[in-house]
Amino acid sequence: MSFLSNAYLQFLKCDISKSLKIIQSCASNSYFSVTRVKLGRSPEEKKKDEGIPEPPPVEICHCRRDIRIAPKKMLLSANLVARLPINEAIAQAQFSIKGASEVVKEVLKEAQEIAVKKYGVEDPSYLYVDQSFIGRGQHLKRINYRGQGRMDIMRRHYCHYFVILKEGTPPGKNISRTRSRYLTPLEKKLRYPKTIKNSLAWW
Repeated sequence: MSFLSNAYLQFLKCDISKSLKIIQSCASNSYFSVTRVKLGRSPEEKKKDEGIPEPPPVEICHCRRDIRIAPKKMLLSANLVARLPINEAIAQAQFSIKGASEVVKEVLKEAQEIAVKKYGVEDPSYLYVDQSFIGRGQHLKRINYRGQGRMDIMRRHYCHYFVILKEGTPPGKNISRTRSRYLTPLEKKLRYPKTIKNSLAWW
């Protein structure tokens, strides 16, 4: 009985392998494209078949801690330079009227120097600000002396500034255009159509 059961299992294995081969051949022959025949495989498909993964982009992290600026004020300057090329981000921080932008400019220049010296980036202008964010530091309480022998509690706010640079071209800022005045003419026509829907008009 054991011999018959082993033979039956081998027969089932052979049958399953044959059916899988037939299904694979049918699936490969079912898709046909004239463009694929003329142009051949794309570079992405060749890399996938060869198994050569693309190296990840260089990521430079830098920060400055215990900055004597309130986090709310620092956040405005941090969001100003996010997702911008490094040279444009430095220019925006340089010509901003906010005092926190001076700290942002110094940190960006330090991160650019670190990218060249430590990470070996050949072109320092081929970087962009991937992330620019802040962290809450310590808030100290001090005494503020007033008139007539009175006193108040004065708080001194500190924050930390973090920046992450990446090598490559920036993806661009994500500007949420919620109001109609920020929309382009085509977006206005698509969002607020004045014609019948599903008509032949291009807008």
